[in-house]
Amino acid sequence: MACPFTILTQVIDFQSQEMATGVVTGHAEQRRESDVWVMAVRYTDAYRRVRGVGRFAQKRLDYRYRLRVQEYARLFGQVRQ
Repeated sequence: MACPFTILTQVIDFQSQEMATGVVTGHAEQRRESDVWVMAVRYTDAYRRVRGVGRFAQKRLDYRYRLRVQEYARLFGQVRQ
């Protein structure tokens, strides 16, 4: 299963030298067997420095939309903000 991902925006807010939060938005395509999906995604992350290296402390994935390619044109106008 391949899932190309394109980052559209990345905003990081440094809380301190040891902690930060961030939001990453993007677009992805995914194929599972004969189904091909397109999706707009948003990661809400928390980062923590561990032994001098930035690490994920928390990662949350939300979908703005996730549609089969065959449904995309028909349903796109119905996606709500």
